[in-house]
Amino acid sequence: MHVHGMSSPEEYARFLEHTAYEVDSLFRELLISVTSFFRDEPAYEALEHELTRLVELKTNHEPLRAWIAGCATGEEAYSIAIVFKEVLQRTGKDLKIQLFATDLDHQAVDVARVGRYPDGIAADVSPERLKRYFTKEDTGYRVNKDVREVIIFAVQNAIKDPPFTKLDLVSCRNLLIYLESSLHKRVLSMFSYSLRPGGILLLGTSESVSGFDDRFQALDKRWKLFQRLSNTGSQGLPDFFHDRAASFGGEMHAAISGGQRGQGIAQAAERVLLASFAPPSLLVSERGEIIYVQGRIGMFFEPAQGEATQNVFSMARERAARRAASRRTQGRVFDAPRRAFWLTREDERQLHIRDRDCSQTERARAATRQLPHQLRERAQGRSEPEEIEQESAS
Repeated sequence: MHVHGMSSPEEYARFLEHTAYEVDSLFRELLISVTSFFRDEPAYEALEHELTRLVELKTNHEPLRAWIAGCATGEEAYSIAIVFKEVLQRTGKDLKIQLFATDLDHQAVDVARVGRYPDGIAADVSPERLKRYFTKEDTGYRVNKDVREVIIFAVQNAIKDPPFTKLDLVSCRNLLIYLESSLHKRVLSMFSYSLRPGGILLLGTSESVSGFDDRFQALDKRWKLFQRLSNTGSQGLPDFFHDRAASFGGEMHAAISGGQRGQGIAQAAERVLLASFAPPSLLVSERGEIIYVQGRIGMFFEPAQGEATQNVFSMARERAARRAASRRTQGRVFDAPRRAFWLTREDERQLHIRDRDCSQTERARAATRQLPHQLRERAQGRSEPEEIEQESAS
């Protein structure tokens, strides 16, 4: 308010409503991004000790997986990657390292992906580690490629976005202290779900697993290292999954929450997937009579004037009808081996039409091949969180 010369919160609120860049600026100001390499070095020493024990129990074909939640500009993620590499070298294990580092601040994540830091990091990183894991540049240091390539950075909301799973380590330092009790429990429940039995949870020095003593035991009380217990019984799904199920519809939510088994939950899941991800589709006879409809098709079809009909070519809206007639004339509808085609509107929305004469086996095989592709396209079109990508090596 002072920067913009405003005297009241109401005036600033009106300013925010019409100024997008100020909303982004305020959002970044509210985020707390305090981090450094090997912050609280004794905590990393304790972590290294426990990781050594964990790694020695693994076989060489098992990956070493970790999630750094609230990674800010990446210093903590790179510190943990370095510790992983040192533990593997000392134990002689040849394990693949998979680190996922996430934060809500996309600008901080962009900085982390690049891995360039000022000369001041020499105060936090030992000369031996600087020499081995960093390259000196004109403006400071850059993390070496062999360390950068084991980490995938992504924008993510740790409270509501999907968690990573089958993890050996979750590090979330100094985030829980800013959450109210209900969110604190929600996040801890998600971490418990994400970790393998025996996996390690690293928190900030002012944080705890209060209320989850049946899921975690303390390994180092001072430096807040905890181990996920293996005898937690049926802990159920975190609230996140129930919330997402509810967003897809009451039926799927009831199937999960009610503990239905077998065909009931399978059918509910199938309906949710088809409604959410499959394109609108029609099954038609050789004469073009509609036999089965999947999804909403109103953008492509409307009842024809005159005597009622279920013929796909009579009901097609003008642009769709022209495309269908053209493809039919060219033999691309009923003569094609798979007897299927797509209709596309000017806004690029599509409808899949398939002839009844396709065998049941062929339709099943086609659906199996197409669904993963459709899911990938949807994920790429509007991913939550932001599409995970790793900077190409420079």
